[in-house]
Amino acid sequence: MLKEKNAPEPFLVEITRDLSKKRFGNNEKINKIIDILIQFDPLFHKDVQEINMMKAAEMVDSKAVINHVYAMKVLNELVDEKGIDYLSNNYKKIEADLIAELQAYYPVELTLIDDTGVSDASAEAQAKLRGTVGGVQGLIAVNQAVANGEMTEKAAEKLLVDVYGFDPETAAELIDPANATQTDNND
Repeated sequence: MLKEKNAPEPFLVEITRDLSKKRFGNNEKINKIIDILIQFDPLFHKDVQEINMMKAAEMVDSKAVINHVYAMKVLNELVDEKGIDYLSNNYKKIEADLIAELQAYYPVELTLIDDTGVSDASAEAQAKLRGTVGGVQGLIAVNQAVANGEMTEKAAEKLLVDVYGFDPETAAELIDPANATQTDNND
């Protein structure tokens, strides 16, 4: 609800911090980790749909998403290995260690471009995305964004071509802002 009311980002971060700390109670380790993650991860307070839309719009790169997904796990492992006093190090030291450990999660980029200008890895990723629940939810969200005036039809079609790998004609057919907010009343 706060996001819908366009609450400022710092306010959303603080609310997320407070909720996280309430969820984990007096667990000193988790509370310190949350404080570090808020500094490290600009996506900390974002939900999956927001992150997917940001990724699709190229507002964040794959490494930022990977950092978001794995930072808590990696930081927990570092603390388990080095002890809770490790969290008393200055932030720059912890950040450097975290980035070094996260390297293992970054994919090796192999770019094999075919005659259409699309890499094999991109084509495979696009095909997988189209077949997932998240991919379908993303298509619905794009239609809703067009219907709500948050995105133009042209931008939505480009997003479907670039991110999902649809041809321009199919992308145009999939964007139907007039029906994006209608419900099925076939009782």
